[in-house]
Amino acid sequence: AIVTLPEDLEEGRAILLLEDLTEFTRADRLAAWVDAARAIAHDIKNPLTPIRLAAERLGRLEERPGPPPPGAFAEISTNILRQVAILTERIGRLGRFGDPASLDRRSLDAWAVRALLEEVAGDFRAHEHMTVTVDVPAGLRPLAADRLLLRDALTNFLVNATEALAERGGAVVLSASNAALSGGAAGVRFACVDDGPGATGDAVERLFEPAFSTKARGSGMGLAAVRRTAERHGGEVFAEARTGGGLVIGFTLPALSSPT
Repeated sequence: AIVTLPEDLEEGRAILLLEDLTEFTRADRLAAWVDAARAIAHDIKNPLTPIRLAAERLGRLEERPGPPPPGAFAEISTNILRQVAILTERIGRLGRFGDPASLDRRSLDAWAVRALLEEVAGDFRAHEHMTVTVDVPAGLRPLAADRLLLRDALTNFLVNATEALAERGGAVVLSASNAALSGGAAGVRFACVDDGPGATGDAVERLFEPAFSTKARGSGMGLAAVRRTAERHGGEVFAEARTGGGLVIGFTLPALSSPT
């Protein structure tokens, strides 16, 4: 910084101020790496919840008298292998960490959206005291989205719902429906509704803020990642307390067109 001294002095003079910003730059880089590490840790942690639920279900089947229900072991092993595949994909994604702007957009119709929601819901149906149902109308508008990022976002909702309902149990509805974006454009609304303890008004407004969490051991990374996913698709997020208890949370993405 160069500061010129007042002109009333006999000779024109200036002050040159030099400041070494090396430590500040190093601290910024360290903070960026810490944020990246937290995001990676959260992405890797999410598939562990369905794997834990599957292992707990195996334990319950072992304790029950008589043979297990037909197809139970095949369903559990399929869920575990699917989560392993997700972990493998995420580890591979680290190699593309420097190109976060790339989206693998694919057209998704009502059938594809239902299949995606059923897949995500199936990962959590091993929960002993929680039911997960899916609701997708046949006339759902098509949309273009990165399926993996969409799956991650929906998984974040169900992980949070699982933790909220851990003690009392309850019901969760994962849905997709036709809706409108705030500007009036046609969209597709993805929502997760639970009948858990919910959240206070101030907390609901801050749910998507980075590093904010209503859980004592929460990182605040999951819903912030959901917001980034929605915004990268040109969409928007929402959250509101549910009448009678619980939470309604989700996002709306632009639709390709109105249903015929």
